[in-house]
Amino acid sequence: MIAHSASGISHRRTALPGGRSIAVMSILHLVGHDGSARGDDALALARALAPQGDVRRIVVHVIELQSPDLTPSDGFLDTLHDAVEARLAPLVASLRPEEELRLIEAPSVAHGLHELAEREHAALVVVGPSHHGRVGLAVLGTVADRLLHGSPCPVARASTGFAAGTRTIDRVLLAYDGSAEAQGALAFAADAARGVGALVDVITVQTPSSHSEYAGTGGLPPALDVEPGRRAAELAALAANGLGHDIVNVMLTPLWPTGEAIVSASGEADLVVCGSRAYGPVRRVLLGSTGHHLLHHATCSVVIVPR
Repeated sequence: MIAHSASGISHRRTALPGGRSIAVMSILHLVGHDGSARGDDALALARALAPQGDVRRIVVHVIELQSPDLTPSDGFLDTLHDAVEARLAPLVASLRPEEELRLIEAPSVAHGLHELAEREHAALVVVGPSHHGRVGLAVLGTVADRLLHGSPCPVARASTGFAAGTRTIDRVLLAYDGSAEAQGALAFAADAARGVGALVDVITVQTPSSHSEYAGTGGLPPALDVEPGRRAAELAALAANGLGHDIVNVMLTPLWPTGEAIVSASGEADLVVCGSRAYGPVRRVLLGSTGHHLLHHATCSVVIVPR
């Protein structure tokens, strides 16, 4: 029997000699898979983020029923499920013992993943890159876009071709600004890095003083506005302390705008971790301009973490 908690941790009952049992904690990750290479990228990223430990994965294939007012007959649904299961047979054969395939019906893929994440109290949802992007460029698609505007847990978007590459996370780039939203990103980056033995680069972006103006750009040049650089260095030090010096590699403090600076610094990273924007429902991912820019332009995988 599995009893779920709001933390995304389930407690599985394991039988012991004599009829006794103990509760074994496991973390649940959902992986969206459409049967294509993009789904393979998502599954490969999920496995890379948790290569060991007691993590359960539900690989989710959403059957879109776009006319909610029309209820399909049981016979139609059975035929549809049989066809999908036949198409996904190679995927099922590749699943590991801690993984299961689940077919669900929903008006949209994002809607189905969102509802299942809430119902199962998932700790992470992983989706693949969009098929609309240029080859080699990880671009946010409609599914992830809709999901990120209301997900109750962190959302990871795999980079294009992740399943065909090394399938490892060796370098993590943490975007940190000292806000409440950044604390969740820091905790996620620390856990992920320790779990896979990765190095963490901390980026704290210098933002010009709000009261300054220079040549219409909204701020003074770095030589005239030193306070942002000092503040960024302080934030980087705070993040390093929170992460633990054993997993921090370098600290970066490039100039704004934030999204462009993070993308520029992410060239050597395998994963970028960023907090959600500052307003909206607590414990919900809301996609802000920085996260939106990362998901559209970062070529590596990206995780957006709710506050």
